[in-house]
Amino acid sequence: MGLSRKEFLLSSAGLFAMAGGLNRNVFTKFAPAATFNGTRMSILYDSSKCIGCEMCEKACMKENNLHQEEKPEELSKTCWTAIKTTKNGNGQDLFLKQQCMHCTDASCTSVCPTGAAEHHGEYVVIDQDVCIGCGYCEEACPFSVPHRGHPPVAAQKCTFCFDRISSGSMPACAEACPIGATTYGARTDLVATANNKIQNLTKLGWTEAQLYGESELGGLGVMYILLKPPAFYGLPEKPRQATKNVLSQWTSGSLTAAVLIAPFWYLYKRISEKDKQSIKQKEGIK
Repeated sequence: MGLSRKEFLLSSAGLFAMAGGLNRNVFTKFAPAATFNGTRMSILYDSSKCIGCEMCEKACMKENNLHQEEKPEELSKTCWTAIKTTKNGNGQDLFLKQQCMHCTDASCTSVCPTGAAEHHGEYVVIDQDVCIGCGYCEEACPFSVPHRGHPPVAAQKCTFCFDRISSGSMPACAEACPIGATTYGARTDLVATANNKIQNLTKLGWTEAQLYGESELGGLGVMYILLKPPAFYGLPEKPRQATKNVLSQWTSGSLTAAVLIAPFWYLYKRISEKDKQSIKQKEGIK
């Protein structure tokens, strides 16, 4: 029986191939990272309009066949969209829609040793057939988006509903929002809309209102209109892409491990052969 792609990647042959510099993208069925020229379709989330109805959460779960026994408080393997509530200084609830930000300079793609996490056009997708559950994307993501569950398995996260948008529909969360707090459209138009909204919010007394995601990590596929500084919501003020040296360190470590294991494997094979010969002699088999 032939090895599947995942079995190959988990095998020593796969480790040696990667250590030898084989291009990671040969393993994944998705396209390599794109250069984002022209109009990029994105999501704009306006926290000033969000009422915390959680319709986006429910739509995401239904669209992706995810199941939660209780209301999700944060992202997980089975929760790809979650509304976070934070109390303002005057006791007012301020909301934040958590999901994958679909970074242009994505840390998960930088550190993934198999190419399972890659850009599929403009959006970052984790190929479930290729992911080996190493957890590097979990550690590297500045927004704590990918999760493997318990026990650890292939990492999962929001896909930006790329199946829907490729057929002309909008992401499920944007379609489900009853008041337009989550909108989908051309990124240039969304940035202009956000800047106009921020000017109005400033006039209303929200002097800390700002657009988050316009330039962070090369530009995010999901941008936020925030009423307070990013740190108030638990967002990194200046997110940085994880170093690509992690991949070389991983392959170097794998190669080292293989070298260390080789003598023990050879010894095991020699002992096994001697045991077989001994059994044959006792049974009178030549």
